[in-house]
This record gives sequence, structure tokens and C-alpha cells, in this order.
Amino acid sequence: MSQYTVAHVQRVQRLYRQGLKLVHNWAVDREVLARQAVLLRAQFEAKRSVSNLGEAESLLLIGEKKLVSMEHPDPYRNPYLPGSTLYQRNTPVPSELLRNPYIHH
Repeated sequence: MSQYTVAHVQRVQRLYRQGLKLVHNWAVDREVLARQAVLLRAQFEAKRSVSNLGEAESLLLIGEKKLVSMEHPDPYRNPYLPGSTLYQRNTPVPSELLRNPYIHH
């Protein structure tokens, strides 16, 4: 593994993480998610022993293209992040309004 550059290793790690996120977007059930995550890991482990850097790079490019082609049209978002369903719902009242002497609580 010493022949691979740090950049290549990071690209593989990012591809794996993005693949897991993609599986999470498509999975409707926790069991399906777990099964698909195991299959994804098996695909990465099967190619781990590739010693030729050129072949490893081509596998990485194929994986990145496959990831783009399988994108979900409506990906999962954390409910409290911008663009999701609970973003800025029931926001707390600003403290300066609570301290206003003209408003009686």
C-alpha cells in the first residue's frame, strides 16, 4: 500500500463515504441499508489488493462515474439543515425581545 499516494487513498476513502451516503439515500429500511453497506464494503475489499497504480486509478474513475450515475433525485437531508423540512421551524424568541421593557409578559 505504500506505493499509493496520500491523495489517492483520500479519494478512495471519499468515494466509499459518498457511496455509503448514496446507499442511505436509496435504502428505505434499516435492514436494507445494513445489507447494502456490507455489499459496498465487499466491493471495495475485493479491489484492495490491486497493486498496479494505473489500474487502481481506472477503478477509482469507474467508481466515481458510477456514483454520479446513481445519484438520488431527492437525497436525504438532516431535518435541521438548510433546505430540509424542519429548518428554522419553531425558532426561539430572540432574547432582546424578551428583555423589552415595553412588552408585558
